[in-house]
Amino acid sequence: MSDVEPGWRGKVSTIVHEEALLLGERRKGVSLLSWLIGVGLVILSVLTRLPSFAFSVVDWDESLYFIMAEQWRTGHLPYTVVWDNKPIGIYAVFAIFQWLVGDTPVAMRIAGVLAIAATALLLYGMTRHLLRDMPRLAAELCGALAGALFVVTTMTDDGIASNTEIFMEACTCLGMLLALLPAGRIGWSRALGIGFAMGLAFMLKYVAVFDMLAVFLAMTALPDRTRPGLGRVPDVLRLGLIFSAGALLPFIATVLLYVVHGRFHVFLQASLLSNLRRVAIPVSGDRFLGAFWWQATLYPGLYAALVWVAASLIRRRGAAWRQTAVLLVWVVTASIGVASAGLYFSHYFIQLLPVLCVATAIFVAQAAIRLRGLPRVIVLALVLLGFVTPVVQASRVLVRMTAVAMRPAVPGFAPLRDTPAEAAADLRPLLARAPGQTIYVFDGEPVLYSLLHARLPTRYVFPSILLSRLLSYTVDIDPVTELDRIMAEHPLFVIRRRHPGYQSPVTRNVAVYARMEADLAAHYTVWRVYDDMVVYRLRSS
Repeated sequence: MSDVEPGWRGKVSTIVHEEALLLGERRKGVSLLSWLIGVGLVILSVLTRLPSFAFSVVDWDESLYFIMAEQWRTGHLPYTVVWDNKPIGIYAVFAIFQWLVGDTPVAMRIAGVLAIAATALLLYGMTRHLLRDMPRLAAELCGALAGALFVVTTMTDDGIASNTEIFMEACTCLGMLLALLPAGRIGWSRALGIGFAMGLAFMLKYVAVFDMLAVFLAMTALPDRTRPGLGRVPDVLRLGLIFSAGALLPFIATVLLYVVHGRFHVFLQASLLSNLRRVAIPVSGDRFLGAFWWQATLYPGLYAALVWVAASLIRRRGAAWRQTAVLLVWVVTASIGVASAGLYFSHYFIQLLPVLCVATAIFVAQAAIRLRGLPRVIVLALVLLGFVTPVVQASRVLVRMTAVAMRPAVPGFAPLRDTPAEAAADLRPLLARAPGQTIYVFDGEPVLYSLLHARLPTRYVFPSILLSRLLSYTVDIDPVTELDRIMAEHPLFVIRRRHPGYQSPVTRNVAVYARMEADLAAHYTVWRVYDDMVVYRLRSS
C-alpha cells in the first residue's frame, strides 16, 4: 500500500492542478467576455445617440431643465426665477454637466448618453445575477441582451431627449442591483446605500417612490436576507428604518437648502403642492388601457416575455419563486408610476422598460436552455420577430437624427446643426445691437433663451404652462393675464411654431392663442420663416 500511495497522490495532484488551470482559463474567458460586453454596451449607447449631439433641443422638457440649471449656476435657486414642478435632482445633474462641459446643449447630450450607458450596464449585471444558476455563457449573453434592449427601446420612447426618466432609472437600477447582490444578509451600510440610491431617484422624479417597494422587497424577501422565524420581523424593521433614512437624505438636504436661503415656501408651492393639484385630476381608464396597449404593440416581444415570466411563477418554488415575484412586483410598481400622473407621454414608459428588458432576457435564457427541438426554434423565432418592431422604430429615429447631423454646423454654435441653432445665429447680432431687448418664445423652442443668453420675459418659459389647461391649473395662474403682462413689455422678437397643432378647448387654452394672434397682427410682422417655426419682429423697432 505504501508503494502505491505516492503514485495515487501524484495523479490526484496532477488532476487538481489541471482542473485549477482549466477553471482559471474559464474565469479569464468569462472576465474578458464581461469586459467586451460592457464596452460594447457603452459603444452602442454612444453610437445610437451620437447624431443627437447636432441638436440643440429634442423636446421642451430638457430645454426647461437646462435653463433652470443655468439660472441656478448664476445664483438663483430652482423655482425662484423660473417655474417648474419637477424635483431638484434633474437641475443638479444638468448644472454639474454644464460646469464640466460648458454652457452648451452638448452638456445634456453627454449626461443623457452616460445615463443610458450606466443603466444598460446595471441591467447587464442584474440579469447575469438572476441567471447565475444557468451556464455562465448564457447568463453573460442574456445580460448583454437586457442592456442592449434598453438602449434600443428607449430611442422610440423619447429616450433620446435628456428627460428625467433616464436619470431616474439609472438610480433605480443601481438600487435594485445593490439589493440583489451579493446574495445573503444585508448590513446597515448596504441598506443605507440602497436607500440613498432610491432617494436620488426620487429627487429626479417623484414617481420613483413606487419602485421603492420593489427594491425593498428585493432587500428583505429573498432567501437568507433575514433570520428565520420570529427573528425575521426585527430584521425587516431594522432594514426598513435604515433604507428609509438613506432614501430621505437627498430630500432632507433639499429642504435644508431652501430653509437656509429663506425660500422653503417657493419649493413647497412649486415642487410639492403643485404636483398634488396635478395628480388630483381623475385618471381615464380608457386612456390607461389605450396607452399600455400601444406600448405592447410597439414592443410585443417584451410584453410576451413578461407573460412567460409571470406564468413561470406557477411552477417555481423557493428562491426562484421569490426572485420572479420581485420582478413582477417591480412591473406593478413601475406601471403605477407610469400611470400616476394621468398622462401617458411615451417617455413616461421608460420607467417600465428596465424590468421588461430583464424579463425578456430571462425568457430567452429559459427558452434556449429548457426547450428542445422544434418548440425551441419556434419560441426563439417568435422572440426575434418581436424585436423587429423596436429595432425598426429605433432605426427610423436614427435616420431622422442623422439627416440633421449631416448638415453643416451652424457658425458660432458648432456642433449644433438644427433649426433653433440656425435661428439663434440669425438673431444674435440683432439682439446685440438692441441692449435691454429680449425675445418671447410663445410656442417655439425655449432653448433659444439659452442659446442667445436672452433675458427671460417670464417665469413660465415652458410654453405649455400658458397653452395647456392642465398645466395652467397646476401652476394656478391665469394664462391670459400672464400673456398680457409679457406682451406689454414689447419683446423685440416672438417665436412661434409654424404648425402649432390641433387646439382643442378641452386641453388647450384657446383664449391664449387668440390673444397672441391679435397681438401679432397689431404690433408684429413676419421677420423670418424656418422649416418648423416663424420669427416675428416688433414693428416699431
